[in-house]
Amino acid sequence: MKPTILTVCTLIALVCSACASKESETEKAEREAKEQIEKLPESMQGVAEALRNVQEKGEGSQPVNFRELKELLPSRTGGLAQTNSEGQTAGSMGFTISQANAEYEEGDKRISISIVDAAGTGAVVMGMAAWTMTTVDRESSDGYERTGTFEGHKSYEKYDKGSESASLSLFIANRFIVSVDGSKVSMDDVKGAAKDINLRKLEGLGK
Repeated sequence: MKPTILTVCTLIALVCSACASKESETEKAEREAKEQIEKLPESMQGVAEALRNVQEKGEGSQPVNFRELKELLPSRTGGLAQTNSEGQTAGSMGFTISQANAEYEEGDKRISISIVDAAGTGAVVMGMAAWTMTTVDRESSDGYERTGTFEGHKSYEKYDKGSESASLSLFIANRFIVSVDGSKVSMDDVKGAAKDINLRKLEGLGK
C-alpha cells in the first residue's frame, strides 16, 4: 500500500509523542517516519511543492469583492440568456474567498459559470483545483478528460458523450478558479462561454 498524507501525519504525531519516552524509542519513531516520507510518490511531493508556490505567491493578498467578479459574467453566452446570478465574499478558519456564479438556460440546454477568488489560499486550491497539480489524459468511447492549457491558463476539461455534459476549469493568476459546466451542449459551447468572460481583466484583478 502506498503511504498517504494521513499515514505521514500519524507517523509525525508518533514522533512527537515519543519525545516523552526513551531515547531509543524516539530515534526509532523518527527513523520510521523518515523512511515513510522518503517513500512518498514523486507526484505527491510535486503536489506539496505546487501548493507551497501558490501560498507564497498569494501570501498576504485579499480576495477582490464578489461584485467585481460578477461584472465579468456575460449576460448571454452560446445563445443562452442569463437566468440567475449571485455572489458572496465569506471567511472561515482564517481565510476568505469571493465567488460569483451565473446560470444560462434555453430549452434543455444549460451552462453555469463560477469564478472563485482563492486569494492564494493553498488549502482552497487543494480542495477545488487539485487538477492543477497533476497531469491527466484519458479517452474512451464515452468521452474524455484531460489537463492542458486554454487561452494561456492551466485547464482541465471533461466531456461525456452519453449525457452530453461538458466542463472546463481554469486556474488564473495563481488565485482565480473559473469553472464552466454545461448540459446538453458541446465542449465548443463551454469553451465559448469561457471566452465570453474577460479573462484578461480577471487576471489583472489578481495583480
